[in-house]
Amino acid sequence: MAPKLPNLSALPGRTRAETQPNQQQSQDQIEGIPQPFESDFFTNTLLDESKSHEAGKEASSYQAQPARNFSSSARYGLLSGFDPSYYRDWLFEILSCVASFVVLIAIIVLLERYDQQPVPAWRQGITLNTLLALLATLCKAAFAYPVLQGISQLKWNWFTKRRPLIHFEAFDEASRGAVGSIRLLVATRGQISSVVVAAILISAIITSTITQAAVTTSTRYAPGDGTATVRPNADPSLFKIQASEGGIWNKTVPEFMESIWTPLNETYPRLAPTCTTGNCQFPPFSSLAVCVAMNDVTDQLNLTSLGLYPNSSFQMTKATLPNGLFLEMGYSEWGTLNISVPTNYESFTDAPNATLSFGNRPDLLRAGLVDVAVIYGNESWITDMHMYRAVEVLFHLCVESYEVQTVNGTASTTRTAVLTDVVTDMQPPDPLLTNSSNSDDGVIVLAGPKQDRQNYTAGLNLLLGISMPLVDLLPGTYRGAEILSVATPFSLALGWAVYHEGPFTSGNSTSYGGDEEMRQTILNIMQNIAIGVTNVLRSWGGSPQTGTPYQLETYVIIRWGYLAFLAAQVVLSALFLLWVMIQSRRLKTEVMKNSVLATLFAISSEDKALLEAEGEGEPSIIHQDGNSNNDMSTMAKRSTVKLIKGERGWRLGLVGRDDDDGDGDDNRVV
Repeated sequence: MAPKLPNLSALPGRTRAETQPNQQQSQDQIEGIPQPFESDFFTNTLLDESKSHEAGKEASSYQAQPARNFSSSARYGLLSGFDPSYYRDWLFEILSCVASFVVLIAIIVLLERYDQQPVPAWRQGITLNTLLALLATLCKAAFAYPVLQGISQLKWNWFTKRRPLIHFEAFDEASRGAVGSIRLLVATRGQISSVVVAAILISAIITSTITQAAVTTSTRYAPGDGTATVRPNADPSLFKIQASEGGIWNKTVPEFMESIWTPLNETYPRLAPTCTTGNCQFPPFSSLAVCVAMNDVTDQLNLTSLGLYPNSSFQMTKATLPNGLFLEMGYSEWGTLNISVPTNYESFTDAPNATLSFGNRPDLLRAGLVDVAVIYGNESWITDMHMYRAVEVLFHLCVESYEVQTVNGTASTTRTAVLTDVVTDMQPPDPLLTNSSNSDDGVIVLAGPKQDRQNYTAGLNLLLGISMPLVDLLPGTYRGAEILSVATPFSLALGWAVYHEGPFTSGNSTSYGGDEEMRQTILNIMQNIAIGVTNVLRSWGGSPQTGTPYQLETYVIIRWGYLAFLAAQVVLSALFLLWVMIQSRRLKTEVMKNSVLATLFAISSEDKALLEAEGEGEPSIIHQDGNSNNDMSTMAKRSTVKLIKGERGWRLGLVGRDDDDGDGDDNRVV
């Protein structure tokens, strides 16, 4: 057993040279211990016992000279004095940094490729998140490796100054992961290097999670496989349709009957498109259509008293329009109206003389189909002859523009524009209609919208096919007390809407709501009839308008902000490695990193013997059956070392320990 070292604090002023005999004796006693192989990094790790006094002088010399006592010419940066061997020592770390940037770029390219695109369907059930997680893991491994190696090298740079030996263990633990980096942060008291290390390693725990959060999905409608068509009408051959075949007639009557019973505040459905996917978009288009115009002609009524109704006390009144249409009813008669049309089509071709109120609208008259007059009482119970009202309704050809779409199986058609611009007037037809089936007589040409650049043509047979059913179905009379005996289908529908469903009725009472509301009710029903007839025109001929079928798809949304986390880690790790390389170059420390041999031979056999010999005087530091970890930690905390370069290389030299006896002396052993 080596003898106890003298208490240096009890020998003030004595130098290491004066205590050399005792140290020589200690060296003589361990001379028989086999000396380990010297590493390439530490060529003088184990001192030759025969030259221990020279080693003591060397250590004493380095105590007087700080580790950074370099000449100004020796202070050069990383790139000055290029030494290929130096960069070879960092080759794997540099390649690892490059790999992390390459993987990061690959992630960006991958996500850019699928951003706003449908979710990819790859083989084996591999998803975009799966591939992203793999790349994120590779990137984390790539940027973590140079950080861990940089910590190991930073350990040697740290000891170029006098440091507690316990810091050696803190650096070693930090090179193993995030938990150790926290201990290093505490041990170095928040040095910038330890802060950077802790930030990188701790944040690396959630790298994959945050990176995958960059990918999210949503749903949208995208063009898909299916059929999307809608019928406009732009077929010039329509005017050749023969009225005698009854094709348009047979289609018009059912549409008419359905349209007149549309609920009061609803619009009759327009021709529905074909959409096999349930979601379709169509470009705007135009079609030949039937429109309605209505004017109030109450001021043209001529009211005449007819005396009492036979065998009653009811006063009879006749309301007559200038064209001869009239309505007769009693003062107390409940809900009465009359709908009249010209007796034949030819009489209306003389439009300026036939109309009551559209003389100032030649465009409508030139495209006119049927003129209708409605005379009605403006209250359910007529008590005054001045309660009669009248309107004139004109059905005419027009060109309508539409926007059509189908959403979730529900089609909607919006009329965006109406144009009545007659290019060619209708010629007088053959009065006997003997040649109408094969003649172009009676052609009407209407111009479409400017953006359409197309004309829409209708001939006599088409006009007859539309107008004749209207002439037959529109006239009628409604009397509230004699509904079933005198009403036609249309007069019943109109009378019921006016006197039972209008805004002026409430329960069983009849409260007048105003002339405008009543006129609007009549106009709504007439417009629904026009829509039904337009549906017949659009379904009869013309090429279908093709739309785009849409299907619900799931697509990828990239939230690029989440990638900033990974990018910051990659950049920070590269900067940290560069910093360690520059610092090592400036301090001229050997690139040893986490070399096991370097650690094994870090402390010379002489300093080890000094530590062991000093511990003999304190209980529980060294035991014959092993070491006590707690006591070893205590010794490591109290002992300080410094990286010293001698003639034969680098070593960790024991330069002293913290003052533990309160005498102000640091108890140096050098």
